Amino acid sequence: MQDADVVDACFDNIFLSEDRERDRSYREGLAEGQALGLVEGRRLGLEKGKEIGGELGFYAGFGEVLVKVSKSEIPTRGRAQKCLEQLLIMIAEFPVDKPTDPNLQEKIKKIRAKFKQVTSLFNIKLEYEKETEPKLSY
Repeated sequence: MQDADVVDACFDNIFLSEDRERDRSYREGLAEGQALGLVEGRRLGLEKGKEIGGELGFYAGFGEVLVKVSKSEIPTRGRAQKCLEQLLIMIAEFPVDKPTDPNLQEKIKKIRAKFKQVTSLFNIKLEYEKETEPKLSY
């Protein structure tokens, strides 16, 4: 009986080697894919965060400068001033520390729309231009 068990074990090793190899390869591939996914996800998150931060910084800087200029040089327009204040509040309340906020894109769209409204009310021709790759010149 022992000889039959040994022979069965040998055949099981032969027949099941393909399944074991497939399972081992799957586990290795999954682990490697997850590691690469984390690296790629981090890179993409940093890139998108930089883009959004740059855009919001542009709008905030514009708003702060316009507040100072409008107090001294531009005749005060009630509706325009109110929209400018709303823009600055929207930027200040933007959830920069909550990248998984489900309303993030909607809030960005509202800030962009408010910026366009403010520039229109103050009759300023200005648009945010996304930063492109830096160019070297010699």
